[in-house]
Amino acid sequence: MWAQLHTIVGLLLIAYIILPFLILSLKNGNEGLAKVSVFINRIGMYILIISFLTGGYLISQYEGYSIVWMIVVVLLILIMFAMTGMISKPLKRVRDRSAIDKDVKKAKIFSFINAIAVLIIIVLMYNPGLL
Repeated sequence: MWAQLHTIVGLLLIAYIILPFLILSLKNGNEGLAKVSVFINRIGMYILIISFLTGGYLISQYEGYSIVWMIVVVLLILIMFAMTGMISKPLKRVRDRSAIDKDVKKAKIFSFINAIAVLIIIVLMYNPGLL
């Protein structure tokens, strides 16, 4: 059951790969796109928490992962938590039309870092022998 939940949550985290491309279109002043971006980020926070909890449980049940692998994956997830939190304020400013160019730039940078972290985590999940 936990493995299936973790897989579903992992698939939902792919939204963080799509988010940077949505944010690239924000400079046009598209309010609807800003609302969608804020919604994806908000839901992503909860999905990330579920992913962290189910992944922690699954690691505790399986002893095939190296310590280095576990440390790297936890650090990547912590980076995702940080980026998800830091992207919230700039996205809300864009949504409320009180954003300046710095806010859009911050949102782009944080979302690209988040997308890269998701991609690295996916690679590590399918290839645990890399570390």
